[in-house]
Amino acid sequence: MLPLAACGGSDGTVSPSSPTLASSSYKVIDGYIQGATVFRDVNGNGVWDSGEARGTTDSTGSVSLVGDNSVAIIATGGTDVLSGKAFTATLKAPGGSASVTPLTTLVAEMVTTDSTLSVAAAVAKVKTAFGLTVDILEVDPYATDNAANTAVAKAGVQVATLLQSVGGSAAGTAVASALAAKIVATAGTVDLADTTILTAVVNTAKTAEPTLLASVVAATVADSSAGKNAVVAAATTIAGVKDVETATFTAK
Repeated sequence: MLPLAACGGSDGTVSPSSPTLASSSYKVIDGYIQGATVFRDVNGNGVWDSGEARGTTDSTGSVSLVGDNSVAIIATGGTDVLSGKAFTATLKAPGGSASVTPLTTLVAEMVTTDSTLSVAAAVAKVKTAFGLTVDILEVDPYATDNAANTAVAKAGVQVATLLQSVGGSAAGTAVASALAAKIVATAGTVDLADTTILTAVVNTAKTAEPTLLASVVAATVADSSAGKNAVVAAATTIAGVKDVETATFTAK
């Protein structure tokens, strides 16, 4: 990814250890996430620290950060411009990415959990799980309405739906880690409209983080997430995905 001119807001801070003051551009996407805080996680602790480059996304989900683009990116907060609702999940992307999405979050969780797994191998696992053909670290699926981008948008919305159904934030991250492990262990596709799969993923997260997810009922989360995700799965265009995102869904 080449250094680009600044876009979005940035406070201009950069770690003293960063090897360059070049600026790189990123897109934070479920739909586009406006007002998200995005930072380079230089020390890998998952939270912003003084000296780490930080910025705020604009209405197209865009932000520009100075510093080393090989460092992992984290995005929190903001509003999904399609739904108009607060976006509660924490999104991540490995270094070198241009997009920060629910799918790149799974890649980031995979390589964090298993240091022997390369980013390329993690990307391949996610693409296989959801039947994708484009580079998920680079693509903005909403830029062009075609079949490949529609598949990426659908998978991203489905993952985000699950992460937000447990409350997003740290709880969503725990579920993202469990889903990433499920994908690593699965040779083929993973159906995020399947309540059995979703229940198992949430229960795995609850086992790993019992206090954090104490109030979460796996079957309830699975039921509500699967309902929306089945509608997402039926979309055949980006316009169709946008229609789903602007619709209102209620738990059964």
